[in-house]
Amino acid sequence: MLGLYDSPSANYGIPVQFYCKGECTHEWHERLMNSDFLIVKAKFTLYPTDEGGRKTPIVSGYRPDHVFEYKENSDDLIMAYVGDVNFEGQESLSPGESVMATIRFLRHGDIERFMQIGRVWWIHEARNRIGEAEIITI
Repeated sequence: MLGLYDSPSANYGIPVQFYCKGECTHEWHERLMNSDFLIVKAKFTLYPTDEGGRKTPIVSGYRPDHVFEYKENSDDLIMAYVGDVNFEGQESLSPGESVMATIRFLRHGDIERFMQIGRVWWIHEARNRIGEAEIITI
């Protein structure tokens, strides 16, 4: 079963919300999964609401902005990357909680240089830093 969209062009030409539950049967889907994405396992944490985090839970399939670096001496981000977050063993995550997750990044720019075990990055909704994640396996 495919995710929210059923063709690579359904999201203005950016295939970011594809995921497969069960067996993938579409040739283009297999190609996208193998070439256009970088997939990592990560510890994904939402900050508590009183520390600037969200007020409500998120669900598996969530697609925030992923930020790996900021301008020097600033909270201004250099670039946000696209990636969906799929939780292992649960459907939702509340502020203040952590979960193991599979993150699928759309290959874009120089994202490969950040893909190292132990690398921590920040989860954003627009300018709001709402959490962080750490790469466990690639």
